Amino acid sequence: MTNRNKQIDFIGIGFPKCATTWIYKCLEEHPEICTSKQKELTYFINLESSNIPYFKKLMRKKRVFYKNSIESYLNNFNHCHPSSIKGEWSTNYIFDENAARNIYNNFPNVKIIACLRNPVDRALSHYKFAKNVLLWEKSTEFKQALNINNEVYIEGGMYYKRLLPFFKIFPRKNIKIVFFEDMVQSPLLFMQDIYSFLGVNKNFSPTNLNKKENFSGKPRFLIIRKIIIFINNLFYIPNSNPGAPFSQTRLRVVYSQ
Repeated sequence: MTNRNKQIDFIGIGFPKCATTWIYKCLEEHPEICTSKQKELTYFINLESSNIPYFKKLMRKKRVFYKNSIESYLNNFNHCHPSSIKGEWSTNYIFDENAARNIYNNFPNVKIIACLRNPVDRALSHYKFAKNVLLWEKSTEFKQALNINNEVYIEGGMYYKRLLPFFKIFPRKNIKIVFFEDMVQSPLLFMQDIYSFLGVNKNFSPTNLNKKENFSGKPRFLIIRKIIIFINNLFYIPNSNPGAPFSQTRLRVVYSQ
């Protein structure tokens, strides 16, 4: 008999700037679902297997590694009732081709969810977020940013390539692909589809339906935002082996359910 305290029912794997925080909030509200204490646990990532410099830099800042014990991962769900459907969402799982295998080795029956968005719109939204909120791009124009940081904006829209490792390992019935555009058109039906996939009451209507999360506009209190980012960067651990730059590739998108 399966020990529910050591079982995770679903994991969201991506993609950045595809309303994943909004989805996470709607999942969190459902009375039958218990999400991790924080979004973006990134536990199933192995830095050594990534060839994307930006991704390595980001993960080193988080100081999260797959080498940590599975017990440390499960501690993020200590607050959950044993009968709850438990899960988390980490968009950076899609940047590590071994994350799928790492997840499967621990939870072979887990359900996988990924949200896709028009890759051009996704890249532009990511750029606006980096420019206006994170203040990374500053005066860099979008076209220039694509050339400089293609592993951020281009790679984040390589849906077929990034989903393939999961489709090779997990049964098709365990993978749910949803689309940002459907969420915009009908947020309630969009979430009901996910609730149904997870086997919980699909008629629940979360209060977060009409709220925006991680909006890419300009922050109201710019000076405070700068201070927060400055303090956060103090804890950045430089990457001693960034690897070769990721080559420029064409955007590809898979629209298959």
